[in-house]
Amino acid sequence: MVAEKIEPTTSIRAHLKLEEGEDVYCLMRVRYYNDEPFSVEIAYMPYKYVEGIEDYDFSKVSLYDFMAKKDHDPCDFHRSLIVQFPDDRISKLLGNLVEPVFRFQYIGFDKEKNVVEYTHSYIRSDKSTYRFRI
Repeated sequence: MVAEKIEPTTSIRAHLKLEEGEDVYCLMRVRYYNDEPFSVEIAYMPYKYVEGIEDYDFSKVSLYDFMAKKDHDPCDFHRSLIVQFPDDRISKLLGNLVEPVFRFQYIGFDKEKNVVEYTHSYIRSDKSTYRFRI
């Protein structure tokens, strides 16, 4: 798990609707199923909405429960799904995976319509199935 305040890239800043110089908190977690890495989640949040986050252990506390305490929990989402091959870093985190992954992108908004989360979730396609009804 990686949890730290970062200087956001131009892309992250744009997705989070931040001004130059505003800090972002990054929380990256690897989730396991049957002792195998199953997914990697990388969440970016404007630090101004999650101050004090570094004092929490997110292996034991829910991120959204923490955000609710700050009154900035996401309640509306824009989501997209892309199937792609993982880059080297994601491949290694998923056990040197060579198969494509499902990459979900989430942009979360709080009740005041502030962008409070920008997340990429990489899920092993060899261990999961998604069905959509259109």
